Amino acid sequence: MALSKTDYLIYRECKKNAWMKIHKADVYNSQPLSDFEKMIIKTGGEVELSARKLFPSGVLIEGRDAAAQALTKEYLKRKQDVLFQAIFEKDGFLAATDVLEYDSESDSYFLYEIKSTNEIDEKKHLHDLAFQANVLRLCGLKIRKYFLIHLNKEYVRVGDLNVTSLFQIEDVTERIE
Repeated sequence: MALSKTDYLIYRECKKNAWMKIHKADVYNSQPLSDFEKMIIKTGGEVELSARKLFPSGVLIEGRDAAAQALTKEYLKRKQDVLFQAIFEKDGFLAATDVLEYDSESDSYFLYEIKSTNEIDEKKHLHDLAFQANVLRLCGLKIRKYFLIHLNKEYVRVGDLNVTSLFQIEDVTERIE
């Protein structure tokens, strides 16, 4: 069993909850999600789908299993421009990236994390991205820059959805390093 970034973030909030999730999953998952929790998950998924439109050449990797990891490695060998949900596992740690973009000039990658909030939460979002950064480094990937993509609180929709105006992309490389 690999430790995921979700496990890590739960651990940062409450060590006992993380222990329960890992060692007593049946107890941890015994309560159904509330309608509010379901709505947060649904909204996050919708925001991520919209943000992917910022990267039209992106390829989605589905699943979290060995086949998805093998597919990720194959796309990395081919230097695919953009991958959504690329899967990395090393030394008992598992990370799925929202967006991994290849930079041919530096032969390295840009790592993006998509958030359905309108500002950066220093305690959660940066740790989320830093966990992924460490797993990708363990896997031998060279990451040049780290970005958080979040909703632009100044955006007002007029007509069709303008995804480039809907989102803000913030370079958080120095904070992650």
